[in-house]
Amino acid sequence: SERWLTASSGHNKVFDNQSHRVLCREVLLYCDDVATVYAQSWITEAAYWDEVGELGETPLGEVLFSDESWGRSELEVSNFNGQNTPISCFTLENAQASQSFYARRRIFTKGQSQIMVCEVFLFGEKDAIKCT
Repeated sequence: SERWLTASSGHNKVFDNQSHRVLCREVLLYCDDVATVYAQSWITEAAYWDEVGELGETPLGEVLFSDESWGRSELEVSNFNGQNTPISCFTLENAQASQSFYARRRIFTKGQSQIMVCEVFLFGEKDAIKCT
């Protein structure tokens, strides 16, 4: 899904007060018909109009990783339990309160354009160890 939102103080902190509105894109990524990653991209107006507004069905990652002119922030990694999800618009229906999830985020910058990509891995800690 996609929707434009008024930039919050949190967005302005991440995006250096550069944007009044941000586009939130949400997708579920599947492996063998099982949702394994919930991805959320926050796109500033400058990034939308100058860089990614005409993506259509092209994955955002394909654009970000094929163009070396996009600067990358340090990768931030976190974990949380099923009861304390930081995702307000997504529910982890089968999550147990004690189940751990891992998330990561990175900010991509190209000129005045900024995009924050956040991903939550929907398998638990035990499964994450098996997959590494």
